[in-house]
Amino acid sequence: MIRRNDIIALGFFFLFLTISGCKQLSDNGNDPLPGWEDTGADSATLNIWVQTNQGFLVFGQYVNLALSQDSLNHSLLVRRQLTNGQGAAVFNRLFPLHYYYNCFSVSYTGSLFGASHIYIGPSQIKDTVLIVM
Repeated sequence: MIRRNDIIALGFFFLFLTISGCKQLSDNGNDPLPGWEDTGADSATLNIWVQTNQGFLVFGQYVNLALSQDSLNHSLLVRRQLTNGQGAAVFNRLFPLHYYYNCFSVSYTGSLFGASHIYIGPSQIKDTVLIVM
């Protein structure tokens, strides 16, 4: 026979498991913050505008960011960000490094893909365009 105290103890146990499983979220509230995020004065920002070959902005699609082409190919990502209503994926608080990025997009005309790489120096804010074809 299950006692009332056992049920209460089990409820607190599940509450503890739920609370301990929570993750800290990034500024946009979607993705967990990486442990190596740069909070120093030399942190960099990368803004990637995604557009089609015809110049149409792509929004609501993920842009993947990695430290090498091999990591990008194997989905070992540094960050992953959705493009906003202006077609931009904004990556804040990055270490000044060389980054590789890509974007897969599906439209009524078919699948689109684009990839590139960029170096970001200390305290830089870089803007770039990624063409998906």
